[in-house]
Amino acid sequence: MKDYPGSVAPSAIQPVACLIATLSGIGLWIASAAGPAIAADASVPSRSAEMSAPARAADPPAPFRAADPPAPFRAADPSAPFRAADPSAAVQAADAARAIEVKVERRDPGIAVEARFSVEASAEEAWRVMTDYDHMPEFMTRLESSRVLERNGNSLLIEQKGHQTYGPFSFPFEYVRRVELTPFQDIRSKQVSGSLKQSDAHTRLVSKGSATEVRYEGYFVAPFGMVGLVGLDSIERETRGQFEAMRAEIERRKGQPR
Repeated sequence: MKDYPGSVAPSAIQPVACLIATLSGIGLWIASAAGPAIAADASVPSRSAEMSAPARAADPPAPFRAADPPAPFRAADPSAPFRAADPSAAVQAADAARAIEVKVERRDPGIAVEARFSVEASAEEAWRVMTDYDHMPEFMTRLESSRVLERNGNSLLIEQKGHQTYGPFSFPFEYVRRVELTPFQDIRSKQVSGSLKQSDAHTRLVSKGSATEVRYEGYFVAPFGMVGLVGLDSIERETRGQFEAMRAEIERRKGQPR
């Protein structure tokens, strides 16, 4: 699952240079017979032959012609380390780690919601916030009241009231839920009575080193016409916003005494 909200990484533009090699021809001096005397005695060096030897020797020596930049110098292109230092990859990885993935789909007769996110806190620290029902309205803005009606070990009966907003629409809600807890691992809840026809939810906490991954699954059957009125996109945005508030509170309380 996913989603994930985001920053725009700058793109690197790498120019490609074209190298054109020009070959220059070397003109050769050809000595033709200047006269019968020179042609008759080949042992007598001609003056043109004497002058042509030094002229040919004066050509640039081989080392000079081969003095192109050496391979190590050409390979030391500073663009490679510059591209590696581009922080965009690290920024994208950090954004992906912070993303809250939400998936909403119709499953007749109701709506299935799945969500997943990570928080830099231990499972115990996340658990203390996610099961703090008496103080939940302080950080969950859609809740107006929340209280534990009954507690029997890890089985709770809670009552919550508030309003849910989807775009321009706002709906009041009130329900009583039965909650079953497996400390630091699992939260299951089921509506006993309330505004929805059916409401079931299951939240799991999975330790990932110094972080905790929260995995949520819910199934809801709303009053007739409500889902068609608000739309699945609105439900997805609202769900993501509620989990963002939950994560922010977990991080705020991290390290605080119980």
